[in-house]
Amino acid sequence: MMLSPRWRKVFADVWSNKTRTLLVVLSIAVGVFAIGAIAGANALLSREMTAAYLAVNPADVSIYCDAFDDDLVRSVRRIPGVAEAVGSQTVNARIQIGSDQWRDLTIYVVRDFEPFFRAKRKAKNRIYSILGRMAEKRTLTHERVDDIPLLIGLAQTLHLPEVLDRHLGHHGNHQGLRNGWLATVWLASILSESDHRTSSVEEWAGQHR
Repeated sequence: MMLSPRWRKVFADVWSNKTRTLLVVLSIAVGVFAIGAIAGANALLSREMTAAYLAVNPADVSIYCDAFDDDLVRSVRRIPGVAEAVGSQTVNARIQIGSDQWRDLTIYVVRDFEPFFRAKRKAKNRIYSILGRMAEKRTLTHERVDDIPLLIGLAQTLHLPEVLDRHLGHHGNHQGLRNGWLATVWLASILSESDHRTSSVEEWAGQHR
């Protein structure tokens, strides 16, 4: 059987460049293997993550609302089809782990863990309550950060009082804060109170002294 000139050239090129041919074949094989490995890992992770999530008997519905009491939780429990309802609160904070190192911290506050245990027992999951004491006492210190310190601190970082002072100038008979700082405080009051009137700045500053 005679091959056409096109196929004879193809086979001749393949045979005359054995190293290049081998590299091409290996590249294709590695690519096919990588695609198969990624597809298999995706299927495995999807299946195992779903199974692990369902194993903890997660909540079917989460309701986020303002402050509520136990009456709301009891009302939700009485809804037909609801196996268990638990009220909790989430507090976002930061924890200091070094002189200049901070980590974000989310605190979940639950008054009673017994509803969690009841839900687990109904789902026939194995769960054990372990009670104990900490080896050492820990102290949690928290502080409230309002918008005013943030605004003043940002202005200081941007050197806004100095910039405004250079442009506004300073009278020789002026006493008290320089014009740059006066303008900075006024801007902070505008952003904090959404009120641009200068007549209310003195009262506002007195309330936060």
